[in-house]
Amino acid sequence: MATIKYETIIKYLDAIDLKGSLSASGAPHGVFWKDPAGNNLPLTAFKSLSITVPGGPIKIFNETQYDQSPLYLILLGSWNGRPQMPKTGPYITDPGYSVTVDGNAVAGTQIKDDLLAWLKQEFPPAASKPSKL
Repeated sequence: MATIKYETIIKYLDAIDLKGSLSASGAPHGVFWKDPAGNNLPLTAFKSLSITVPGGPIKIFNETQYDQSPLYLILLGSWNGRPQMPKTGPYITDPGYSVTVDGNAVAGTQIKDDLLAWLKQEFPPAASKPSKL
């Protein structure tokens, strides 16, 4: 399996936001993957991020069950009483959905697969983590 780079995930989030009918900038959580100056968050800050949503802050990654990370789940459908994101679509799960990243069309299914692969590499299951001897 190819390594998915953090920068690729950020490019996907940017492209999803750009294609969305509402920008994340108007949501309570804002463009959470950027700092106030519009720069990408450092990887360590992104991986430990909690965002503001109605009902209180939420950690966007589940470090013990990567495939149950709220960021991943909410891009696939409603999650925990919240609508699928981006709020009014279009969604990466829509038939024929694609965005342009670095001049190339990327299908929603590819974004889903790459995000899951990135989560697995960044938050490996306990049995896969190297032991600390």
